[in-house]
Amino acid sequence: MTNAIANTMPNDVTNAASSGDWRNAVNALVTHKIENGMPFSSGELAAELRTQFPSLRFSVTGLGDHVRDLFYGGGMDLYDDGMGGLIPPCQTPRTTQGLGRTPAGQMVFVYGPDPQTCDNHPFEVDIPIPGKPNAISTPKPAALPPAQPAGALPGGMHPPVQDGYTRTPVQITGQAAPRAIPKASVHTDRRLCVPRGAFEAFVLTLNHVMRGGDPVYIRFDGDTLVVTLDPQPGTSKYDLAMTRGRVLVTHPSTPFQPGDKYTIEVDGDELKVDLSQSV
Repeated sequence: MTNAIANTMPNDVTNAASSGDWRNAVNALVTHKIENGMPFSSGELAAELRTQFPSLRFSVTGLGDHVRDLFYGGGMDLYDDGMGGLIPPCQTPRTTQGLGRTPAGQMVFVYGPDPQTCDNHPFEVDIPIPGKPNAISTPKPAALPPAQPAGALPGGMHPPVQDGYTRTPVQITGQAAPRAIPKASVHTDRRLCVPRGAFEAFVLTLNHVMRGGDPVYIRFDGDTLVVTLDPQPGTSKYDLAMTRGRVLVTHPSTPFQPGDKYTIEVDGDELKVDLSQSV
């Protein structure tokens, strides 16, 4: 499955697709779209994966369901709003006009940073037949828009530069701290995501700077998940995701339930997730 076309994809997409793991390939491709400010539909993701990895086996319907699960379960990353803030993806229903093989009148979800972007995004694509990488009839999938440079952060700071598919460690300075700390959410793989926005608020309070790959230390204290920057008795070491600035945590005894969300607060030098009740 290694070919010149596949090499144009981010490494994590290629690695997942090469191992036959279409779900992780989709997750990585969604992350790439969001990090570069691109809107997308599940049909586009399917067309790109089928075109670039023709031996990767998946159901288009199953892929669409997986993308919706990511959205409803809070498993998608946040878009950069260009002003130093982070905003969650939105989901907009669109109706096909029959421009390709898909008949007119079919509802398709488009995901993006805001409704206007979703409404303006060309989304009708023809998905190649499995095992036939060149079986894309006119019209071809819409060309991906070039990545737009994000605006300067307050104080003249800039987020990490995205050079094509090059991925650099995210800088967490507190400059992108949201007005309200986002909730922790459970992904479909039952891991709890403590999002980047929470760490932005955390380091803003601590007057501290972090980078993707930095260690954090996590312990379960009754119904509270506690995150600290220094090792303490009973903690487990996790690393911030290199380019996403988040942590995915597995419960040591009782698996988390996909879709559940929990509130997060900064308490002194600790970040706390209240697991007593899903919100």
